[in-house]
Amino acid sequence: MSDRNDDASLFIAFLAGAVAGAVVGLLLAPKSGKETREDLGDLAKKAQEKAAEVASDVAEMVRQRMDRSAS
Repeated sequence: MSDRNDDASLFIAFLAGAVAGAVVGLLLAPKSGKETREDLGDLAKKAQEKAAEVASDVAEMVRQRMDRSAS
């Protein structure tokens, strides 16, 4: 059970870091509103892809640990 909590904590920390980085980037970017919105859309797509990748990796780690504990 502790391993699942560790994996979930890692995933949440990753997402929090991504959000914090995006906020700082937006606050410091010297761009127009349209450019910033386009950049934000691109960033959101990349974040979604990365989150899906991390979620898949976490799910695979959980499956492997469950298989090990079942053996």
